[in-house]
Amino acid sequence: MAVLTKRASSIFAPVNADGSPRGADLGEASVWGTEVERALAAVGADALEPGDIPPFYVDAYDAGAGAANAIEATTSGPVAEGVPVFMNIFETSGAGPVTVRFNGAGPAYTIKTASGNDPATGGLPAGMQVIGRISGTQFRLYTDQVSSAIVAAAEAAAQRAEDALADLVAGAVLDGSVTNAKVASNAAIDATKLAFTQAVAGAVPRSIQLKLADAISAKDFGARGDAVVQRATVSIASGAAVLTVGAALFSAGDVGKSIAVEGAGAAGGILNSTILSFTSSTQVTLSTNASTTLSVSTNKTVAFGTDNYAAIVAALDVAGSTRTVNVPDGLYYVSQAIVRTTPFKLAGFSDAAVLLLPRAGALLNIDATSASNSGGAISNIRFASITNASGAYGIRVTGAASNFVALWNFTNVRLSGFNQSVSISKGHSLSGSWYVSFFSANTFDNLIVDEYNGNRAQYGIAGDGANTLTVSGGLIRADISGISLGNGSIGFGDILVVGVHFNFCDVCVTLTGSTTSNFYKHNIAIVNCQFDGEVLGIRSLTNVDTYTEVGCNYGGAGVSPPSSVFSGCVRVSIIQTSLKSELGNRKTFTGGAMTLDVVQVLAMGATYKSARVEVVAMGTVTGVGECISHQTFMVIRDNVGAMSVTAGTQTQAPGSGDRFSIGMTTGTGLANVRITLPAAHDGTEVSVQVTLISDDFVMYAL
Repeated sequence: MAVLTKRASSIFAPVNADGSPRGADLGEASVWGTEVERALAAVGADALEPGDIPPFYVDAYDAGAGAANAIEATTSGPVAEGVPVFMNIFETSGAGPVTVRFNGAGPAYTIKTASGNDPATGGLPAGMQVIGRISGTQFRLYTDQVSSAIVAAAEAAAQRAEDALADLVAGAVLDGSVTNAKVASNAAIDATKLAFTQAVAGAVPRSIQLKLADAISAKDFGARGDAVVQRATVSIASGAAVLTVGAALFSAGDVGKSIAVEGAGAAGGILNSTILSFTSSTQVTLSTNASTTLSVSTNKTVAFGTDNYAAIVAALDVAGSTRTVNVPDGLYYVSQAIVRTTPFKLAGFSDAAVLLLPRAGALLNIDATSASNSGGAISNIRFASITNASGAYGIRVTGAASNFVALWNFTNVRLSGFNQSVSISKGHSLSGSWYVSFFSANTFDNLIVDEYNGNRAQYGIAGDGANTLTVSGGLIRADISGISLGNGSIGFGDILVVGVHFNFCDVCVTLTGSTTSNFYKHNIAIVNCQFDGEVLGIRSLTNVDTYTEVGCNYGGAGVSPPSSVFSGCVRVSIIQTSLKSELGNRKTFTGGAMTLDVVQVLAMGATYKSARVEVVAMGTVTGVGECISHQTFMVIRDNVGAMSVTAGTQTQAPGSGDRFSIGMTTGTGLANVRITLPAAHDGTEVSVQVTLISDDFVMYAL
């Protein structure tokens, strides 16, 4: 038996193996003192053996008897607490704690690194030599685990840091994602404490709060573009509220949303209500009973969604007249008219941003009944209606005496399915004996008027007066009239229509001026427009001072023009640069002699009339060069409808030869301008320009 069971360094050490302070145990000190006395006595008796003194270190050998994380080792001598142990590692450690037991008996000590942690996965690889000591229930390493894994992790972190720095210099967005598990459900970012600097020279930092405040979105105030519009079979009984549709439209989340049902309201109008409860994807209960029964065989329009009226109004109130309210793409249900008495700016990102009117009435009312309302703008947005019944307006302008609606710009605005897409009400007034227009100096750039959900618009721009109105580009597809201004006693003036395609309009342009000479009714110009009418009621003008038409084209099937297209017009000038429907292009003719009717001139009414027609024909002939013919005609219509033509002097370019000629033929109520080509005209290209200066005459391309 050993004389000394422990060393003094173990008994009187000031700290434990983990570094925590400790005091000497008096019991252990007493035992150790007794053992020392005994050892001294043994020394004096010459009876002390080497094994009686605890060793300075112990060798331990791991032969693989245990497992990777449960080491079984044998030692060359006894293992005591505090005695250094040199040990090999037979098998690379895996994940989780690692233990070691010596000599097949006693406790299994948990191996801890010098820093007090469990070894990392693979931190004790096969063949490694470690030094440690027993400390309580632990085997604490003097050496640490292998550093290769740590070095690899450090190298990877260093590379990420270098990559991040390079991205920062290049202006890229760094990967700083945070998972939801790390963020509290009520966490918030104080945007006033986050800085933003625009990546341009001279930019100064601002808070994220100020940066985000640069733009105002309708969604900032709770707007939701979640509306659904569907045409399907609909069943609901009068006096009942259960609605069944032939399509899977509804979900439980739709309860509380506004809804409109075409045909279920009073007298077959629209039923406006809210969704009270959800039964299935095809059936809900409304908060309002129907007034008209609809059967399952009836196809009707159903529209529902979050009501965005209050959100859009709140956004416009905050934005005022200087800031723009943005409407992101989506279908926004708006339950009532948005009435604005001051100018505003409203913009979508495209015509996929749609404000939906689910009932008759106005979607947007620009109101100037109390004060002028000028200088606003609407752009890149679509307004749509589920009804084209009378009184359904997209943009309604309401004026009053001495108040102006002026300097409004409508750009890339699409109006779909309304009765009157743009309605001008009281856009005029009488000042003394002069007409004054209060809808003045407004522009429409790329105006689109078309159908929505099967409802075709009835009017494009309609009203009782306008002045300095410009409509540039776009498409107007309206059943009744594309542009209709004036009502016989109200005037208008300075109207320019450029590059507009009129399609499916019974009358593309209707302008009715006042019979009072001092009322505005002049300076009307239509330039480079395309007219495709269901009937060729292309223009209907009454009491116009000056009407000029240049470069317009006519197409589409139809019947003969109405008998009263122009009436009471002082001056009409039509410059038609097309041959038949070849607008702006020369047409090549080959073959024998031929005569082509180009333009038809009609006299309106039953009184004596006269007009001057100027025709210029331009063409080239193979091997000859440019041929230009010019002819002036006086067209006279007597009081019984007979037409006569007196030709003026014909001129032709010197040296061109008589390759083609211009003439007119007359009939009852009309005259045809025609070009005659001789037999030797192979390769002839001809274009024709006709100018009609007349009173109560109209001209059509044939």
